[in-house]
Amino acid sequence: MRARHTLAVVVAFAVAGCDGSPTENVRPGPVVPAGPMDPMAAQAASTGCSNRCAYVINVDAAGQARVARVTEDAKLQGSIPTQNGTGAFNWTLERGTVTTPLENPAGGFPLYVLSRNNWGQTVGSIDYKAVVWEPSGAVVDMRDRATGRRLLGDARAINEHSVAVGAGRLEGDTAAPYARAYRYGYFEGVEYLSPPRTTGHASDINDSGTIVGAYISILSNGDGRWFIWTRQTGTREMGPGDVYAISDNGHIVGSTNGGQGFLYTPQGRTVLLPAGWNPVDVNDWGEVLLTTDHPDIAPPGTCGAAVWYEGYGLLRLTSPVAGATNCQPASINSWGDVAGTVSTQPSYREDNHYSAVVWTWKSNAYRYVRP
Repeated sequence: MRARHTLAVVVAFAVAGCDGSPTENVRPGPVVPAGPMDPMAAQAASTGCSNRCAYVINVDAAGQARVARVTEDAKLQGSIPTQNGTGAFNWTLERGTVTTPLENPAGGFPLYVLSRNNWGQTVGSIDYKAVVWEPSGAVVDMRDRATGRRLLGDARAINEHSVAVGAGRLEGDTAAPYARAYRYGYFEGVEYLSPPRTTGHASDINDSGTIVGAYISILSNGDGRWFIWTRQTGTREMGPGDVYAISDNGHIVGSTNGGQGFLYTPQGRTVLLPAGWNPVDVNDWGEVLLTTDHPDIAPPGTCGAAVWYEGYGLLRLTSPVAGATNCQPASINSWGDVAGTVSTQPSYREDNHYSAVVWTWKSNAYRYVRP
């Protein structure tokens, strides 16, 4: 799923429970990945670029768009500057880039667009208040349905059943003065997931409604504990560390408090990822998208991005842009397609030029580039 991505976006909004919109029903059983073949077969068939082919996608001629997500049906989504502020873009090979300006009526700052689902619901924050954007770009505050109080904090992910998660607290809630992991349902309001006297966040939610995140006791030495939440079990503390993403099949990626990346499998195994690499996302096969800025692993002139899978190990991704060493992989779908952004300058440079990039198996390239 999409979580952790600092700039994932959308262009539409559907109210849960309305005709044709998602509901909060749980989808039973394991998910069959949408990709045409398993990762080992896909790599074997990708002649000429066994580590994935890399393509620059013409999303934005000005070089300011930031890619944050690649969907199962080969859409790229992200954020893009507009004349009056920030916009959300949706790119497809057939239609190119479609941009929707996002409303910010009071000129609130900062504005973050953090996640979207395939129904077009987008979540994020303005002035540290959790919000959702409608298809017109109109913004709506997230509020508790029972009390009407605003949710202070951010929304980090939303699933196909219109349930959002993030870090926050209800306005005026003196019993929870710190941001806590929460779950937000349109008809249910806000439900805290982390215990009292903790500060924490929910990082991601999959389409079965399973939520992952982490919290820290305000009385502890600062070591985080990661958790899994389901409606059936409630919050289960799993161990030290933090987690960033969960796939629809239940693969979870995170890192220990010491910075060691790991994959937690649906069978309950913990698999350590290659040292020095940080997990970003995971797909329904268990392929893990990784990044690093460690100079011994990604020295100047190389791209610090890779995909790891138990079957084929670590596959490094290369930049298709000459001199672009600032690689920011953002998302991997179950076809094995990876999307992100590369640039030739550090991210803090205001004059930076960003290039949208897709890394994909040779057999999938037709979804993003014309012959």
